[in-house]
Amino acid sequence: MGQRNFQPRHLRTKTGHRQINLERDKRQRLYRGNESWKKFCSRFLAVNPFCYCCGEKAEAVDHVVPHKGDVVLFEKTGNHIPLCNKDHNTITGKFDYNYKVGDSIEPKTKWMNDERARNEIIQSRKFPSVKVLPYYE
Repeated sequence: MGQRNFQPRHLRTKTGHRQINLERDKRQRLYRGNESWKKFCSRFLAVNPFCYCCGEKAEAVDHVVPHKGDVVLFEKTGNHIPLCNKDHNTITGKFDYNYKVGDSIEPKTKWMNDERARNEIIQSRKFPSVKVLPYYE
Protein backbone atom coordinates (compact mmCIF):
# COMPACT_ATOMS: atom_id res chain seq x y z
CA MET A 1 0.00 0.00 0.00
CA GLY A 2 1.09 3.54 -0.57
CA GLN A 3 3.39 2.66 -3.48
CA ARG A 4 1.58 4.77 -6.02
CA ASN A 5 4.73 6.81 -6.74
CA PHE A 6 7.17 3.90 -6.86
CA GLN A 7 10.04 4.22 -9.32
CA PRO A 8 12.81 1.67 -9.74
CA ARG A 9 16.14 2.79 -8.31
CA HIS A 10 17.76 3.09 -11.74
CA LEU A 11 15.18 5.70 -12.79
CA ARG A 12 15.57 7.88 -9.70
CA THR A 13 17.88 10.70 -8.81
CA LYS A 14 18.74 11.47 -5.20
CA THR A 15 15.59 13.59 -4.99
CA GLY A 16 13.43 10.70 -6.21
CA HIS A 17 12.60 12.22 -9.59
CA ARG A 18 13.21 10.71 -13.00
CA GLN A 19 16.74 11.21 -14.28
CA ILE A 20 17.30 14.11 -16.66
CA ASN A 21 18.19 13.03 -20.18
CA LEU A 22 19.05 16.09 -22.25
CA GLU A 23 19.46 14.13 -25.50
CA ARG A 24 16.02 12.55 -25.16
CA ASP A 25 14.47 15.93 -24.31
CA LYS A 26 16.13 17.52 -27.37
CA ARG A 27 14.65 14.81 -29.62
CA GLN A 28 11.21 15.05 -28.06
CA ARG A 29 11.08 18.83 -28.57
CA LEU A 30 10.89 18.16 -32.32
CA TYR A 31 7.51 16.45 -31.75
CA ARG A 32 5.88 18.26 -28.84
CA GLY A 33 4.25 21.56 -29.61
CA ASN A 34 5.48 21.42 -33.21
CA GLU A 35 2.51 22.43 -35.35
CA SER A 36 4.34 21.72 -38.63
CA TRP A 37 4.94 18.10 -37.50
CA LYS A 38 1.25 17.69 -36.59
CA LYS A 39 0.16 19.12 -39.94
CA PHE A 40 2.63 16.92 -41.81
CA CYS A 41 1.43 13.80 -39.98
CA SER A 42 -2.21 14.47 -40.77
CA ARG A 43 -1.40 15.18 -44.45
CA PHE A 44 0.88 12.14 -44.70
CA LEU A 45 -1.63 9.77 -43.10
CA ALA A 46 -4.43 11.11 -45.31
CA VAL A 47 -2.38 10.23 -48.41
CA ASN A 48 -0.97 6.98 -46.91
CA PRO A 49 -3.82 5.54 -44.79
CA PHE A 50 -2.45 1.98 -44.49
CA CYS A 51 0.39 0.56 -42.43
CA TYR A 52 3.41 -0.28 -44.57
CA CYS A 53 4.00 -3.59 -42.78
CA CYS A 54 0.57 -5.09 -42.14
CA GLY A 55 -1.95 -3.12 -44.21
CA GLU A 56 -4.03 -2.09 -41.19
CA LYS A 57 -5.01 1.53 -40.54
CA ALA A 58 -1.88 3.67 -40.14
CA GLU A 59 -1.79 5.69 -36.94
CA ALA A 60 1.83 6.82 -36.71
CA VAL A 61 4.45 8.35 -38.99
CA ASP A 62 7.88 6.82 -38.45
CA HIS A 63 11.28 7.98 -39.63
CA VAL A 64 12.98 5.32 -41.77
CA VAL A 65 16.39 6.63 -40.68
CA PRO A 66 16.07 7.64 -36.99
CA HIS A 67 16.84 11.35 -36.69
CA LYS A 68 18.28 11.35 -33.12
CA GLY A 69 17.64 15.11 -32.86
CA ASP A 70 18.96 16.08 -36.31
CA VAL A 71 16.41 18.58 -37.68
CA VAL A 72 17.51 18.10 -41.30
CA LEU A 73 16.95 14.34 -41.07
CA PHE A 74 13.71 14.89 -39.12
CA GLU A 75 12.27 16.96 -42.00
CA LYS A 76 13.92 15.06 -44.88
CA THR A 77 11.55 14.24 -47.74
CA GLY A 78 11.26 10.49 -48.24
CA ASN A 79 12.35 9.59 -44.70
CA HIS A 80 8.82 8.91 -43.44
CA ILE A 81 6.71 5.77 -43.47
CA PRO A 82 3.13 5.10 -42.25
CA LEU A 83 2.75 2.46 -39.53
CA CYS A 84 0.09 1.14 -37.19
CA ASN A 85 0.82 1.59 -33.48
CA LYS A 86 1.73 -2.10 -33.02
CA ASP A 87 4.35 -2.08 -35.78
CA HIS A 88 5.62 1.37 -34.79
CA ASN A 89 6.20 0.24 -31.20
CA THR A 90 7.85 -3.00 -32.37
CA ILE A 91 10.21 -1.20 -34.76
CA THR A 92 11.08 1.48 -32.23
CA GLY A 93 11.88 -1.10 -29.57
CA LYS A 94 13.79 -3.48 -31.84
CA PHE A 95 15.74 -1.06 -34.02
CA ASP A 96 15.39 2.68 -33.31
CA TYR A 97 16.05 2.57 -29.57
CA ASN A 98 19.62 1.28 -29.96
CA TYR A 99 20.36 3.05 -33.26
CA LYS A 100 23.48 5.21 -33.32
CA VAL A 101 24.16 7.83 -36.00
CA GLY A 102 26.00 6.17 -38.87
CA ASP A 103 24.66 2.67 -38.17
CA SER A 104 23.10 0.71 -41.01
CA ILE A 105 19.33 0.73 -41.31
CA GLU A 106 19.42 -2.51 -43.29
CA PRO A 107 18.10 -4.73 -40.44
CA LYS A 108 15.16 -2.36 -39.94
CA THR A 109 14.24 -2.15 -43.63
CA LYS A 110 14.71 -5.91 -44.07
CA TRP A 111 12.36 -6.60 -41.14
CA MET A 112 9.74 -4.16 -42.49
CA ASN A 113 9.91 -5.61 -46.03
CA ASP A 114 9.76 -9.21 -44.74
CA GLU A 115 6.71 -8.37 -42.60
CA ARG A 116 5.08 -6.64 -45.57
CA ALA A 117 5.70 -9.61 -47.89
CA ARG A 118 4.46 -12.09 -45.26
CA ASN A 119 1.27 -10.09 -44.61
CA GLU A 120 0.59 -9.63 -48.33
CA ILE A 121 0.70 -13.42 -48.75
CA ILE A 122 -1.46 -14.05 -45.67
CA GLN A 123 -4.05 -11.45 -46.71
CA SER A 124 -3.85 -12.35 -50.43
CA ARG A 125 -3.61 -8.72 -51.51
CA LYS A 126 -0.99 -6.20 -52.57
CA PHE A 127 -0.47 -3.23 -50.25
CA PRO A 128 -0.24 0.22 -51.86
CA SER A 129 3.17 1.82 -52.14
CA VAL A 130 4.06 4.77 -49.93
CA LYS A 131 3.49 8.17 -51.51
CA VAL A 132 6.26 10.64 -50.68
CA LEU A 133 5.29 14.10 -49.42
CA PRO A 134 7.56 17.09 -48.76
CA TYR A 135 7.68 18.07 -45.08
CA TYR A 136 6.67 21.65 -45.87
CA GLU A 137 3.95 22.48 -48.38
